[in-house]
Amino acid sequence: MKQTPVFLIFILFSVNILYSQNYLEKNLLKKDNIAPVFSLLTASGDSINLSDYKGKVVILDFWYVGCSPCVKAYRDIKALEEKLGKDKFVIIGMNPVTRKNKILRYIKKGKYNDTVAICSKTIRDQYKVKAYPTIYVINKQGKIALATAGYYNELKSKIEKVVQEESKKGGVKIFL
Repeated sequence: MKQTPVFLIFILFSVNILYSQNYLEKNLLKKDNIAPVFSLLTASGDSINLSDYKGKVVILDFWYVGCSPCVKAYRDIKALEEKLGKDKFVIIGMNPVTRKNKILRYIKKGKYNDTVAICSKTIRDQYKVKAYPTIYVINKQGKIALATAGYYNELKSKIEKVVQEESKKGGVKIFL
């Protein structure tokens, strides 16, 4: 019986992952588009607006409770926050679950300790979220600096590179 060489299986697997990643990202908002504004309630009942973060790099982390790739992505983002400093960016968790009690239990367990907004279908549609996690990095001018979906090994370094570039840039010009 003839066996398939391991390197061939690895190449086919890598091509499949790359194709899947491109498929997930192809319909997301494009770099340099102005980020759709929002006004949402947090899981704790506070109101937040995207414009509240004027002049800051913002990471919108679309996730849901029970999504293991979402947990991995959030851990990567938190590791970046620890590495780069809390002043480099703000994390806003965008959760589609409207059952606040479920989210609050998740937060109380310490599994997500940043602002969590209850994300409406309208906002998910505006941000073209079709997979979880979906992550947007919004620059200080309110434009999309990075749009990515799914979890993959290079996610952390990809976000870090964009955050570093955007943190070095100057003040606010266009943010709505």
